[in-house]
Amino acid sequence: MSLEYRGGLIPVVNLAGGPCAGKGLQAQALAELGGETFETGQSYRLLGLELSRLVGVEFGMPFAEVERRVHTLGGQAIGELVAGVGTAIGQQGRDFLYTSDASALSATVSPHGLVRRYVKADLRHRVGAVAEAIRQGDTDTTFIVLDGRRLPEAIDHGDEIEGPVEGLRIVTDIFSDIHPIVAALRDCARRRIGLPVAGEEALPFEETELGKAYHKALVRARDDVERDLDKNVPQANALPYCSHHEAPFDVDGLVGLALASGLGNNIEPLVSLGIRASIPVCRLREGMGRRAFLEGRQLLLNTSRMRPNVVRRVVQAAFMESVDAAVESGALESAAV
Repeated sequence: MSLEYRGGLIPVVNLAGGPCAGKGLQAQALAELGGETFETGQSYRLLGLELSRLVGVEFGMPFAEVERRVHTLGGQAIGELVAGVGTAIGQQGRDFLYTSDASALSATVSPHGLVRRYVKADLRHRVGAVAEAIRQGDTDTTFIVLDGRRLPEAIDHGDEIEGPVEGLRIVTDIFSDIHPIVAALRDCARRRIGLPVAGEEALPFEETELGKAYHKALVRARDDVERDLDKNVPQANALPYCSHHEAPFDVDGLVGLALASGLGNNIEPLVSLGIRASIPVCRLREGMGRRAFLEGRQLLLNTSRMRPNVVRRVVQAAFMESVDAAVESGALESAAV
């Protein structure tokens, strides 16, 4: 099944949430239905690395000092760096943007206004070009996926750098939450770093790669809530997709989590971190996408215990349900085919 664009407003899916919460997997699932994803994460990651190289920004540096260094570099230089993300990926591949350092530096620079201003302007430019191609029938893309922090607002509000993008309609809005230790596990799995092996002479947990990733996940989660610009939190009236039943991880569940993350079967670090705490269970629930659209609410997922195939099915189903509701209500002319 895919989406056919028949004129009028262009459907948009907004994907928000924390790092390693599965937004990339959701975007892939939506691409199968005709969506093209626009994210800002790669821009912030590249800027973090470049601001570290050019003006010495470091993870954990006081906000005011980072701000001073950002302004030392200046808006024009930041804009040029953002515009060169595609070129940098073409030359170096994508892996250099997904190291632990890149993640930490991204979180360090992304709260700063000058950085966000130029990243959002670049986003509007890219989205606007594809939106026009959709209207003209010059692309196989039939709807737009936004992957990032409060991007609908960034699209709607332009400035002298780049104007707003018009003619879009958000039909599905999803916030994906995740337990910090699961985020750390997924980060290590992505970087092909295993858990400490039981019985080996071990480093203190905080000195292991998993411990470092866990610390950074905790810092990121705290900053998402406390930052002044673009807090990364679900909407106050978000509709919980997951069941209210919270099943604690047992030993088998912990081993399964470690194995599913590609990190072996040593669960001692997980137990020591209190991962036995309850986490909501998410399964496919029919009608949630339709309900969220009709009530004008964001869907709230907790992907900590969701298998990849479940994530894909949930997001695709929620989107198609919301499109059907939008067409029935006259908000869209696009139709599922």
